[in-house]
Amino acid sequence: MKRLEDNTKLIDILKEKYKEGKEVFIFDFDGTLINSEPLHFDAHKEVYKLITGKELDDEDRKNHKGGTNRETYEKLIKDTGIDFDIEWAIEEKSEIVLKLLKKEKLFDFFSDIVTTFPDAQKIIVSNQEEWVLKDILKHFDIAKYFKKIYSLSKLLVPKSDFYDRLFEFTKIRYQNAVVFEDSQTVIDKTMQTGIFTIGVDNGYNSKLLKKADIIIRAKK
Repeated sequence: MKRLEDNTKLIDILKEKYKEGKEVFIFDFDGTLINSEPLHFDAHKEVYKLITGKELDDEDRKNHKGGTNRETYEKLIKDTGIDFDIEWAIEEKSEIVLKLLKKEKLFDFFSDIVTTFPDAQKIIVSNQEEWVLKDILKHFDIAKYFKKIYSLSKLLVPKSDFYDRLFEFTKIRYQNAVVFEDSQTVIDKTMQTGIFTIGVDNGYNSKLLKKADIIIRAKK
């Protein structure tokens, strides 16, 4: 594992990997391309209060990481015993998150990559609701860069397991891919299969990236 301090070194490494045949770049969105981790929790706090009438403490942030909105609210029903409309909760949270995301900026390394590697195949895989993902990619004018966009919001499979299906479906070979991720679970999975993996340190996950081939510091 090697930690890089600037985008120039990242691009140099990617150029070498590209020469070796790693021509498919797969990106997560939340926490990898944009600083969305605190935004999801803030949105969840609002919906949680509407459902329970109670405030969530910031200490609960550690229990609100990763996974889909559906998993979050299915768990909330089990934990509280409150019977509420999950579809409504997902819609409510997604609306709030989308407004917050549009006030943010993308991490800067992405523009360097699309400029330097215009011919590389680019795929995005996200737990975001599909309509939110498409809207926010359009807002930042980056949908045009992705050959495929996959939303996992309605799939009954963890993102780490989805990668197996993705490579089987697209016929992409593991040795031809580079994955950009901020999730320890996904990084563990990609490293097991030999995919070159770049951990994105967004300030909330620094200790979770140790197994990545290289780590980059996300900056706006």
